[in-house]
Amino acid sequence: MPLFGATHSPPRAYAYAIALGGAITLVAQALAAQQFSLTNLVMLYLLGVVFAAVRLRRGPGVLLSFLSVAAFDYFFVPPCGRCPCRIRNICLFSS
Repeated sequence: MPLFGATHSPPRAYAYAIALGGAITLVAQALAAQQFSLTNLVMLYLLGVVFAAVRLRRGPGVLLSFLSVAAFDYFFVPPCGRCPCRIRNICLFSS
């Protein structure tokens, strides 16, 4: 019997979370071209994570949170387009 009535999210929910992360990244890139600050772009990712956690459940929300950190670091934190050492450290220390 699962603890606290927990059930697993369907695979479709994880696919939605990944698609949501990609859509947020596209919107953030368009807004970054218009000189939006990085702080405002982070709020887009946070909004997506909260939406995924509430509507798609915990698992897809956690997946989207990791993907959001990785996408933000890769696309927006200088040097852009590189996998900085921080992503590896985040993944190492989060497990």
